[in-house]
Amino acid sequence: MSDVEILNGDFECIKDKLTSDSFVYIDSPYQKISETANFTAYTKLGFSEKDQIRLRDFCDYIDSIGAKFMASNSSAALIYSLYEDYIIEEVQARRSVNCKGDGRGKVTELIIRNYTD
Repeated sequence: MSDVEILNGDFECIKDKLTSDSFVYIDSPYQKISETANFTAYTKLGFSEKDQIRLRDFCDYIDSIGAKFMASNSSAALIYSLYEDYIIEEVQARRSVNCKGDGRGKVTELIIRNYTD
């Protein structure tokens, strides 16, 4: 696996490294689904709706060069709307950490991709 490179940073920092043979997994901050279910503070600037749109545009770029991508995000209406041209799968993810015991359990998350194989 000498041809694998793992990077951590703003997603656009890899744009000049991508080729049609690239596979990109994107685990961005999730879009909030409610006022109480909101964890986007990965950076001091947060991750806004504008950033979600910028990320979708980046995925469009990946798709346009023939590369593959897979992204995970919340099941917020905005995310369904932004990625309606791609394959969206709902998965149940277990949440074990929450300040309220009744807030723990399974939540619907999305896996978004531009390929079928």
